[in-house]
Amino acid sequence: MTSALATEAVLKGAGVGDQSASALAASLTWLAKDGLGMIGSELDYDCKKWRLVADIMNDLAFFIDLLSPALSGSFFICACTSSLLRAVVGVAGGATRTAIVQHQARRNNLADVASKDGSQETMVNVTALISSLIMLPLVSGKHTLIWFLFMAFTGVHLYANYRAVRSLNMETLNVKRATILIRVPSAHLEVSEFYTLLYDKQRNIGWVALMDGAPNLSTLKAVFDTETIAFKREHSEKQFDEFIREISSKGWKVEGSNLGYDEWTYTRK
Repeated sequence: MTSALATEAVLKGAGVGDQSASALAASLTWLAKDGLGMIGSELDYDCKKWRLVADIMNDLAFFIDLLSPALSGSFFICACTSSLLRAVVGVAGGATRTAIVQHQARRNNLADVASKDGSQETMVNVTALISSLIMLPLVSGKHTLIWFLFMAFTGVHLYANYRAVRSLNMETLNVKRATILIRVPSAHLEVSEFYTLLYDKQRNIGWVALMDGAPNLSTLKAVFDTETIAFKREHSEKQFDEFIREISSKGWKVEGSNLGYDEWTYTRK
């Protein structure tokens, strides 16, 4: 419904319904807007954060669309900016949705969860379409009412998504979750044959290079050792194994993680 309000504003800003507007100018504006929308963005592994960021960016794009008719001289800039935001939303939304659906498949029933999620989305879209068809003729041209409805819909949308993200209890480890779990009174540090660790104490920055074929557990071990150096913890030979047993007993999945390593590895001769 928010999208319907924003679309009406964009069409007016592009010249639809204005006989004095140039059809060519409106066409060029739409082509440039959609062309810039093809630019993507690299995302992080924190699906909960980026799910909420995508929702905020999506609502911000609608806000810019609604504002664009009032800024007739800057319509092109507004349209391109909103399209760029939607490009990020498309990438972030698709990536995070997959991770969340996989998390919700508690019985390894990914197809079942995905199909039900798609059915719910279809039902919501149909309901919103019918509501928009009824609402638009009633609010068209009433700018104060349009902005009131937009703010109300946006507030409900962001609050609902915030609560939804807060309700997710992810068991897979990313950098933030692993760091929180590792920052305990003791830790263990040893030289591993599967990675090389370099830590700059002055800048408080660590770098990890993984060896080709390194097992999944060694990636978590590298983060564990980095935190050990950063906080100057006392360590013993059994600390990491005890740490793994403890978090595994609490439901954390240590065999797979989202720690954000890139694809570069090294080999030893």
